[in-house]
Parts: sequence; C-alpha cells; structure tokens
Amino acid sequence: MTDTRLTTRTELRKDRMQLYKAINENRQKQALAIFQNIEMNIIIYYNTRGLECTRFDPVFIEIRNLLERFSSRQLYKKKLFGYLFKLNKELRYGRVSTDNGGQKTQDPIQLLKFISDDLLDDYSSFNLMGGQSVIEKNQETLELIKDDLLEMRELEPLFRNKPDELHDKYNMLCKTINMCLMIIPQVKDVNISAKSATIFRQSFEGLFNMVTEIFIPIKSESKIKDMKASAEIMKGELADKEVEDREVEGREAEDREVEGKSLKQLAKDADMNIEEMERRAKEGVLDNADHSEK
Repeated sequence: MTDTRLTTRTELRKDRMQLYKAINENRQKQALAIFQNIEMNIIIYYNTRGLECTRFDPVFIEIRNLLERFSSRQLYKKKLFGYLFKLNKELRYGRVSTDNGGQKTQDPIQLLKFISDDLLDDYSSFNLMGGQSVIEKNQETLELIKDDLLEMRELEPLFRNKPDELHDKYNMLCKTINMCLMIIPQVKDVNISAKSATIFRQSFEGLFNMVTEIFIPIKSESKIKDMKASAEIMKGELADKEVEDREVEGREAEDREVEGKSLKQLAKDADMNIEEMERRAKEGVLDNADHSEK
C-alpha cells in the first residue's frame, strides 16, 4: 500500500507540472489525457488512505469541461489555471475538514498527522545506501519529502491561535523541519557519505519524535489541577508513611537495644554465678582437706 501511494504521489507531482506545460503550449489532447491521469491518481491516493474524495468532483468537472472546449485565449487559460490552483490548494489543505455552522474548519493536528504519514512513507522508501541504480528514484522521493516538510511548515496559521503549549511544540517542530531541509541537498548525490546518512537519520528521527509529542492530547486546566491535587495528596501520604516507618524503625531499634542489654545482663549474671560456684567448690575442697587432717 505504501508503494502504491508513493507511486501515485510521484506521478501526480509530475503530471501537474506537465499539465501546465501542455496548456501553455495549446496541446489540448495531451492536456486532457494528463488531467485524466491526475484525477485517477487522486482517487487512488485517497482510497488507499481510506478517505473520501467526492469533494473534488465539482472542481474535476469544471477543469474537464474547460479542457474539452479548449481555447488559446489568455482569459480562458487564466480561468483554467484558477481551477487548477483551487485543486492544488484542496490537495494540500483540504484533506481533513469538518462542517462548523456551514463553514469548513480545519484541524491542524489531523492535517499534520496525514502529512506526517506521507512523510513516513517517503522517508521509508529513500535508499540511504545510494548508488547509480536508485539515484533517480531517490531524487523523486527527496522532492516528495521536501514537499511534505514545506506543507508541514505552512500549517503555522492554523496553530497560531492554539494553546501556548501546543503552539510552542509546533514552533519546535518548525525548527526541526528546517534542519531536515538543510540536510536534503547533502544526500542527493549518487554516493551518500556515512556522515550525511547518519545526520539524515538523526534529523528525521528528531522530527518524527516531535510530531508524536504534538499528537499527545493536551490535558485541560481542570485535569491538570486534579493531577496536582492528587500529587499533593500522594506526597502527604508518602510523608506520613515515612514518619510512620521512622517510628517503627525507632521502636524496633529500642527493642533490639533492650534485648541486647538483657542478653548482656544474663551473660554477666551467668558469669557471676559460675564464679560463685567455682569459689564455693574450692572452699568445699579446702574444708574437706582440713577435716581429713584432723
């Protein structure tokens, strides 16, 4: 499925550039054939993502009708290019939208998720080993990766009015995106150095980790207060437990000390009893000896 999406996106990117060229050169049949490929690739891309794409139908119909009654007039081309711009904009920003009071509102986190899914597909298909056999495919993949990164960065207006925590995370993501864009030219050659490959991997690893942090739901203020209160309660309970443990340890220490003293006293008393018995035994022997002499 990943290969299918990658192929359709690669062809879609090429076809869009070729369509503008064919229209500009007044090649109607070629322009119409290219547009049919674009339409099919858009449907394949969305279907493999499990997404609906019926919202593209109106603009598809307008572009197809204009291409079928082709004209070389500049006013005609301006109108056609306007619909193509609308299609391109919808492809970039209209993947996830909800109806809110008759107006479409976009969820930047959902948009970011779909873009990052594309980026992960593209990144996974890039061959860091390099070589002549993969250079063309690598260059095409790098163009897709670059498009994904720029598309992520262009979401900034949608994050502008979000909570500070989310906005700060997105700003950090933009810095990571810039680092990834800077490393791309260093892996365009046939031979990719081990150092460049390592920096490339580390840069995108940091990017995907940053994206994951944005996907984590932000706790509401009330939940944060509850968590802090729970933490304070736990802290108090731990403190009480510590005091209780110290008291128990103190009592046990006292018991051990008393027990130690008792044992020492018993030993001392036993020593005294033994000495007394020895003394009395000696006196008894001496007394017996005196009686014998008499």
